[in-house]
Order: sequence, then structure tokens, then C-alpha cells
Amino acid sequence: MDLGTPVPEIDEEHLLDICLSHVKKVGEAGAFALGKYMKTEASHAVKGTALADLLYLLEEFHKVSPSLEFKYSTLKTCFTQVLQQFPGIKEKWPVSEQGHVAKSLADGMLVVCNHARRISRDKGKFAEASKNLTSVEVEKLEAIKKLVSQKQEETKQEVEPESPTTPKKRKPNAKAASPASAGSPGWLQEFEIPPTQEEPGEDQLLASAKKSQPVPPRKAQLREEVGKKKELKRLAAALLKKPASKNHGKKKHEKFPDDFRPTEELFVMPYKKLKSCALRIKNGRQLIQVVSPQGFEEPKKMAQEMKKMFEKGKCFGEVKAWKEKKLSE
Repeated sequence: MDLGTPVPEIDEEHLLDICLSHVKKVGEAGAFALGKYMKTEASHAVKGTALADLLYLLEEFHKVSPSLEFKYSTLKTCFTQVLQQFPGIKEKWPVSEQGHVAKSLADGMLVVCNHARRISRDKGKFAEASKNLTSVEVEKLEAIKKLVSQKQEETKQEVEPESPTTPKKRKPNAKAASPASAGSPGWLQEFEIPPTQEEPGEDQLLASAKKSQPVPPRKAQLREEVGKKKELKRLAAALLKKPASKNHGKKKHEKFPDDFRPTEELFVMPYKKLKSCALRIKNGRQLIQVVSPQGFEEPKKMAQEMKKMFEKGKCFGEVKAWKEKKLSE
């Protein structure tokens, strides 16, 4: 990533869900075991074996950010929330370091993603990282390289300007390469028409059919079939076209009913920058949030009080009414 390029925004809730799901899948003891990357700086050489072992984790993070670019603050906040729900992760750390686990994991993942991007854009670095590895480990590095390279290639094609003095190169017609597409060898064989020296394609076949006067029956049949196929494709594209999303990809949750009583464990989620505090259901979503103009301490006290109310059996409607009354005082 260039120094002047901003880190793309990501769905932070999606990242948290991915991390929580990862812990449930591998267990607290094995979650986020970064190996040598817990003590590796971004400026150090790529640790081939250690990076290959993290393919499964990079595949999960790739679902949130295809370019494997994350802000440090985003990763630290995410790991802090994960540790609140799965405190057992800290047990594999020395007692003296357990207070800084979220920071250490954020630092480690930033280096892992940095090195994954490095081997994807530099053939020399990839060769250096692959040296002395087993064939299985090299295959894993190839998979990591492919993860990031695909996104880099898409970005390059989107931003690469076309020179006005350079003639445009005709891109290969992917549809023409398909046996089921009009103009392909498979299509010609179906009508027993030998391929010409012109590039295959629906428009050229139609033009070829129109050149002959009067139109031979076999070419007339071909022209009719090609026209039908183009119309079917247009109809299929119109039916499959999805309406534009208005919620920008964010998942919409239904509101909790007033008689809802949580049965799962609740924990307090502080948002100091927003001067708010919320209650979240363990392994679930946010239950209720408090924002107060008086600062962060007031929402924190109220969130703790609401947690006690839920634990005593109060329903969602009663707690919500108490919150609104408290804020209006």
C-alpha cells in the first residue's frame, strides 16, 4: 500500500462476526495463533512457513477486505470486543502481557497482511519467501498471493487510463470462447458451417449471412437462431438485474419486542469516542444503547444498571422505559 493511499473503509460488524466465528471454530486456545508473527515487524523479511500456516485466517479476513488492508484502530477495537466475549484467549499469554493482548494481536495481524500483500506484488519477495519450503507450503503461499493479486488486478484495470494516441486493443470475447455461445466452434459445428478468417462473433456471423443474396436457407436459419439467442440473453439480464441496495450492505435487524427477555449473558460495550455505552448479547447483537450529553460516565452507569435489571427478569419494554425516563430527568 502506498503511503498516500487511504485505507479503504470496511464493515466493522462483519469483521467482528468473522473473528467471533473463527474462535468458535478453532477454540479459544488455538484462536489467532500467529506464531512468529507475534514478534515480527513489517520491515522484517517474510516468514514463509509462518505465513503459509495463516492461509486459513487470511481467507477469513479477505472476506471483509479483499485487499487485506485494515486500520490499526479497527483491528484493536475488534480484538478488544472478541476478548470480552472469549477471555480464555488470554490464558496462553504470560500474565504480564495479558493486559495488552488486543494491541499485540492488532500489531501482528497488520504485519501478516502487509507481508501477504508484499509477496503478491513482488516476484522476488515471493521467491525469497518460498525458498526451502515444502511443496504444500509453497501452494499455500500461492493461494495467499492469488487472494491479494486478484484484487490488485481489478483495481489496476479500474484506474488505468487509456492513452489517446495508443489504439485500443480488442479484448478477447469471453462469450465467443464458450462452446455454448453464438460464433464459437461449437456453435458453427451445430450448423455445419466452416469457420472463416474473420474473428468469430454474433455480429460477424450476421454480417456474413447478410452478404449473400438471396440468403441461403442454412444462413437464414443461422441468422434467425442468433437473433433469438441475443433476445433471450437480454431478457435473462433484465430478470437477473438486482435493484440497487439502499442500506449500503448493512444488515437490517428487526427491533426487539417489548416483552423480550434475554436468556444469554450480557456484557457492557463502551464507545468512548461516541460518548455512549451499549449492552450486547453474548455471541449476538446489540440489545440497547445509551447516549448522554453529560459525557461517557453517565451512559456507562446506566448500561450497568440496565444489565442488572435484565438479570433480575425485567423485559425489554420496561428497561427501555426506564432509560427514557432517566435521560429526560
